[in-house]
Amino acid sequence: MDLSSIEGITEAQREAILALHTADVDGQVSGLKANRDELLEEKRQAKEAADEARRLAKEESDKLAIATARSANDLKALEETITGQYSEKLTAAERKHQLLNERIVGSERDGLVGDLANIFASPDAGKMILKQMVDVSITDDGTATTFKGMDGSVITTDKAVFADWLKGQDAFKSLIKGVDSSGGGAAGGSGSGGAAKSYQQMTVDERVKFANEHPEKFKQLGL
Repeated sequence: MDLSSIEGITEAQREAILALHTADVDGQVSGLKANRDELLEEKRQAKEAADEARRLAKEESDKLAIATARSANDLKALEETITGQYSEKLTAAERKHQLLNERIVGSERDGLVGDLANIFASPDAGKMILKQMVDVSITDDGTATTFKGMDGSVITTDKAVFADWLKGQDAFKSLIKGVDSSGGGAAGGSGSGGAAKSYQQMTVDERVKFANEHPEKFKQLGL
């Protein structure tokens, strides 16, 4: 507010007029803020009241539907009503269960892949290969593991047998530590003519038999 053009007023009068004007403006601003806050609070309360009213209406509607279905012995309508009540909770629970299963499977597979990758000269390269060969699934009793070939065929469900199978494959020999083209050392057992078979030369059934009959020798193989 400019009072310089008004003649005949003193400096004290000018300051008093400006003070009154400032106080009036501040009061208007404060009043507007207060009104805005009141409106926002009223809006919040109205929304809460509307939400609660919708909840109660849905609850009463469901109760009425259940009562009507029961009185009419309409089991299908009763089932649909009750299912509808819990569909959102059921969907959320199923999604949570699915995510939990995925975490369990992923953790189990990563652990097996990590252990088996240690037989490779480059564990990182081993992990890239093994991720395609180790399959873990959820069962009623926990988890089930299947070890597969690169073509998807099932090799075994035993990690030790699978590790030895890897060592015996020409495709992997150059990638695995301590394995050459001649195969592993003699592990016991006999082939044709009574010659000793290496563990690499045994069939899966022979390896299982060897592990059961010679547990100490089996441990010495480091499998």
